[in-house]
Amino acid sequence: DMFNKIYKTLIVGMSVALLTACSGGAASNGSSNSSQSGTEAASEDSKKEGADSAVLNDGELAPEMVLTDWDGNEYKLSDQKGKKVYVKFWASWCGVCTSTMPEFEELVANHEGFDIITVVSPGHYNEQSKEKFKEWFTQQGYNIPVYFDDSGEVMEAYGVRAFPTAAYIGSDGVLVGTLPGAGDNARIQEAFNTIVK
Repeated sequence: DMFNKIYKTLIVGMSVALLTACSGGAASNGSSNSSQSGTEAASEDSKKEGADSAVLNDGELAPEMVLTDWDGNEYKLSDQKGKKVYVKFWASWCGVCTSTMPEFEELVANHEGFDIITVVSPGHYNEQSKEKFKEWFTQQGYNIPVYFDDSGEVMEAYGVRAFPTAAYIGSDGVLVGTLPGAGDNARIQEAFNTIVK
């Protein structure tokens, strides 16, 4: 059925993504937290076509995120209930992150049915200071929403070990899955289409 085709596509995508993540230990922080894989992006109930829209996603609630934007305004994940959220954890030193930025900017401009945020952690995971990151980012001319995990605790809570890493969060606040590596825009959109709420 249609879900099995999407599921198989995500498995292939996940295999490719795992091969395209920056690591080298730079993102490793010794955290023992782990999350479901992106292939578990839909609950068992949602696998049935025409699943009841009241069905919640399988999994645990996503760890809270309290981040600041470029201007110091606070962003809280718990304030986003009712919205699906795609979170991309990345770093300025990650070649995969920067080389795939043009495609990611297209996703930011053309996605449907979910919000997108990106998270960097200045001074942690080999990332430069916030001031230097802002200067570097401005020079790159990227057009993406960036939020700062100043303490590094959000990345630790999500078990980030390589960059980029994506978190798929349902509108019910459930962390449906995380996936290291660069994701193809079509697969990201398909994954969100399989998330029940």
